[in-house]
Amino acid sequence: MKSVKLLLQLFWLFFKIGTVTFGGGVTMAPILMKEVVEKRSWLKEDELVECFALAQSLPGVVAVNAAVYVGYKRKGTAGAISAVIASIIPAVLGILAFVALLDALPLEHVLEDGLKGIKSASVALVICTVIRMGKAILSTKLDKFLFAAAFAATMFFHTNAILLLVFYALLGAVHYFIVMRRRKHV
Repeated sequence: MKSVKLLLQLFWLFFKIGTVTFGGGVTMAPILMKEVVEKRSWLKEDELVECFALAQSLPGVVAVNAAVYVGYKRKGTAGAISAVIASIIPAVLGILAFVALLDALPLEHVLEDGLKGIKSASVALVICTVIRMGKAILSTKLDKFLFAAAFAATMFFHTNAILLLVFYALLGAVHYFIVMRRRKHV
């Protein structure tokens, strides 16, 4: 019974998140932070940061990848499936309703202006998430330098995001092995 209750909680949470998350998966980060970390204590803050790092690095939709991560951490494969289905349903229903409205009523300008408002709110949510996660992640001078370099590479030099992620993953692995080697020799 407890197992079914947890699956239903996962489903309901990701259904609600899927219903109010506009602008991509990253905009769900503040909601996940509040619901999964602060309110339910299902994950620690650093685990949620890891969740979004993985969700953005892997192919597919960030929101779905994040749902898989959280669902799997809480209830294994069944939890991942429950969270993913719940996060997808609102988008599918929303798109179907949107298309039906466009066909039935001449609301293009009203919907366009409404979407502009949603986009503005989404940008604000992303900025808040970046600041909050940045405080949690950027704790050393090396972290801050790597962040600044990645930001400059993408913002000013239009570096391919995939190449940047691969480079940073390799850089992180090299750093890890150097640190481990030093520890063995101490």
